[in-house]
Amino acid sequence: MKTNNNPRFSELKVRYRKMKLPTKLDSTYYSAFYLRQIWDKSLISIQEQFYVVFLNQNMEVIGWRNLNTGTGTECLVDVKLLSAIALQCLCCNVILAHNHPSGNLRPSKADETLTWRIASVLKLFDIKILDHIILTIDGYYSFADHNIMSSQIL
Repeated sequence: MKTNNNPRFSELKVRYRKMKLPTKLDSTYYSAFYLRQIWDKSLISIQEQFYVVFLNQNMEVIGWRNLNTGTGTECLVDVKLLSAIALQCLCCNVILAHNHPSGNLRPSKADETLTWRIASVLKLFDIKILDHIILTIDGYYSFADHNIMSSQIL
């Protein structure tokens, strides 16, 4: 069978490889630890980045993806791409994460709005957002731990 080499049609591919990191993220502590291991540490205090960790029903990591690297104050998130990856790897849960180069751990209204927007899209596919974690060089902030996420999302 001949493959289509037409450059106008791209294919989203998911790659799997083993990593020596905790594979079950059943607490905020383990989630933040995992995120620090995969994060581009050279940019954590310079540019915002947005990562997603994809999990199965048992909270075991299927994979992760850096969706974008933005400016010092913002990072755009392609919700369609996030959804496509989530569907392709057949995840049941996701953990969202981004950093604040300023060192401020408090989520902005834009952070909350984006979380709810992503949650409303993923909910259509029975995929839950377990948490949205904000990382800084010195700490982390969990939406779930601070009850920002409504029970509809979780």
